[in-house]
Amino acid sequence: MPYCCAAIKSCGLSGILFKAMDQIEKFVKDSGLTISAYNVCFYDSNGTDEILDNILCGKKRANTGLFSLFEAQMQLLPRMGDYTVVLDSDMQPRCITRTTKVEVVPFEDVTAEHPCRVEESPPQGVCRSV
Repeated sequence: MPYCCAAIKSCGLSGILFKAMDQIEKFVKDSGLTISAYNVCFYDSNGTDEILDNILCGKKRANTGLFSLFEAQMQLLPRMGDYTVVLDSDMQPRCITRTTKVEVVPFEDVTAEHPCRVEESPPQGVCRSV
């Protein structure tokens, strides 16, 4: 059985996630990937399924977070090679992503292209083909 490290905060989702673990484990097994450990991700917002659809169609190819929040919440930074099972708004597994690159940079060094990889609708005029 793969090891699962779920970064779900104390917002009432942990019990729901616990009930979904059998489905998540089956999803990972059925994927055909050899995964010994994985994270579980649920985008806690009204646009959960929209974000997920953008991941599935390739519009969302990156993620971002404040280093200070990782520290404050005692979460490990993602590592290259990490697998993540992404859940939809019904807490059902929909895809598995793999971290291919991790960069920690000061905020002022974030490039203009970064929003194009992270956001589904970046500010107009900011993005070019990447």
